[in-house]
Amino acid sequence: MPGMSVRHLYLTRHAEPDDDGRLTERGAQQAVLLGRRLSEVLFGSVQHGPLPRATQTAYLGSSAARRHGAGAGHRARRCRRLRPPPAVPGGGRPRAPGRGDGILG
Repeated sequence: MPGMSVRHLYLTRHAEPDDDGRLTERGAQQAVLLGRRLSEVLFGSVQHGPLPRATQTAYLGSSAARRHGAGAGHRARRCRRLRPPPAVPGGGRPRAPGRGDGILG
């Protein structure tokens, strides 16, 4: 259809963490390889969760994508931290949808 734009959403999981929640050396390599693999994608933004492993994965991956991609000047210029989900009444966090919720079957 004319005038219709297409958007893609790429979801990744953080790379390998250590016991303190930071990336291991292998995890840092995984994040860089992820960035290289996605280096041809023109991102509007890169967003990540608040944990150190997610932050490190986002920054290492997006930095590698900028270094190795064509048209790197058009890539997302910064990573943005996502806000944690709000607390639910009675404490805790909202649960993820699962089977029987009509979402996953």
